[in-house]
Amino acid sequence: MTPVEIPASHATVRELHVGEQVALKGTLFTLRPAVYDYLHSGGDLPFLTEGSIVYHAGPVGKKRGKKWTVQSVAPDHSSPLDPWVRELFVRFGIRGIIGRGELGKQTLDSCRQFGACYFQTIAGAGPLLATRVKEVRDVHMADKFDNADAVWELEVEDFPAIVTIDSHGQSLHDMIRDVSTRRLINLQL
Repeated sequence: MTPVEIPASHATVRELHVGEQVALKGTLFTLRPAVYDYLHSGGDLPFLTEGSIVYHAGPVGKKRGKKWTVQSVAPDHSSPLDPWVRELFVRFGIRGIIGRGELGKQTLDSCRQFGACYFQTIAGAGPLLATRVKEVRDVHMADKFDNADAVWELEVEDFPAIVTIDSHGQSLHDMIRDVSTRRLINLQL
């Protein structure tokens, strides 16, 4: 696995390629559809900075006193958010998004233009992924959204993901579709 420090530099992200397995270390911010709607209507996320990586997830956590812990942090399906992803690159200079499922041409083009990647992680492994969360630094905007939709600031270590769209315009989904189509055509002959 390739170690990737967050915030991620432009150079680091440009070195990553489709199919590469990474181990993320640093701060992830969770974003869900309610936050995208908030951003699209002019809201701001001042804690997002250049090099940030956002995670499409709604953590399940417990609060004891003032401290949060995470029991599960499985990825959400990212494709419904595809139309709004570009805005994150433009406004905040993020370097990556983690989720599950395919993102389209708009995100592919944006990753190439802004030097970013789309990563996927293990769907259905929320409790396992939660073991990679070392600290919940904050739960931002809990006054605006419920706990799952709030923006969780998670300090992670050895958080596993795979590059499925890279900054060079390559998509693992497209590659798999192309191979599958060729094999299907060969079967029909």
